[in-house]
Amino acid sequence: MKEHIFYGQLNQANRLFIQEKAKTKKDGVYQARWIGFRVRNGQVTHYVKHAEILANYGAFVTPVGTFSNNDAALKALKALKD
Repeated sequence: MKEHIFYGQLNQANRLFIQEKAKTKKDGVYQARWIGFRVRNGQVTHYVKHAEILANYGAFVTPVGTFSNNDAALKALKALKD
């Protein structure tokens, strides 16, 4: 049975998909399934969905900022320093 993919939703299936993708990515900001994500050392540190930045803390996701649109949120995410 084929799994339904819900674009733009930060559900468990999309988080697992993005976390697997992050393992093969260089440090930077990417997008998958209409969700932005920041990678550092093969791990997802933040997500962007619906103009909101969310910090990733293991099994928890916490909102840390809201912007006027997704592009502004992605730009802010790119400017983050570790």
